[in-house]
Amino acid sequence: MGRIERSAAQLALAGIPPRLLDVPAARTRTPFLSRLRAFCAPLLSGVLALLLPSLLRAQGEPMALASLQGKPIARIELLVNEKPVADPQDELMRALPLRVGDPLRLADVRRAILALYEAALASNVIVEAEEMPPGVRLRFRISPQPRIGRVSFQGADPELQSRLLLRLGELAPGARFTEALLARAAEEIVEFYHGLGFFDCEVAPEVTLADEGRTAHLLFRIVPGPPARLAEVRITGDVKLDRKELLAHLGSKPGAPFDALRLQNDLQQ
Repeated sequence: MGRIERSAAQLALAGIPPRLLDVPAARTRTPFLSRLRAFCAPLLSGVLALLLPSLLRAQGEPMALASLQGKPIARIELLVNEKPVADPQDELMRALPLRVGDPLRLADVRRAILALYEAALASNVIVEAEEMPPGVRLRFRISPQPRIGRVSFQGADPELQSRLLLRLGELAPGARFTEALLARAAEEIVEFYHGLGFFDCEVAPEVTLADEGRTAHLLFRIVPGPPARLAEVRITGDVKLDRKELLAHLGSKPGAPFDALRLQNDLQQ
């Protein structure tokens, strides 16, 4: 049987988009959390935590936020993995529907957080609000949602790499990266090698985050294992043609490596 190994790549990812409060982002790949995420993903649309100067987390309507609502927004700060975003044209900044001078409203803050998730720009968002006379300063602490960058293979022949890229169409550069997508790709590679007769194939995916966590470069380390070979080729049933002549025209020969595509072509003949 093929085997898929997971690398120890450090991923600060939450695979659950935001809708409910007080659901912590999954940042480790323990078996329990993986099962929990798979169970909850269809039900939850994300994680939202509002931090106020009083250090109260949003669980309903915090009283501290009520005292700040209605005051003008004096400043909006974005931190990506704790690094400030200085470019006002940054895609994260442009995705926010909030503007300096707008009155602070909880509904607008929630709308801003949803905008980041819906644009697939964030995997986790924390918002802090504090007084900045004569208004309020908002600070968005964002764990970015990585997008796929390079996809490469180690241990695969160049010809097979081209075929693998065609098969793994979901891993297009710029596509949203998730751990589920990575797992499906690894399974696809194992299945691909099974079709070539490498039934002991092992695949270990690795992820390297770049661009402050916004880009995920993927590497699949492939160990095909020994190829299976055909021990015997027989034709059974009522065959009107000469069996020896028919066997001679088949691409599948005893001793040759197993190839599912070649076998399919033989069956069609």
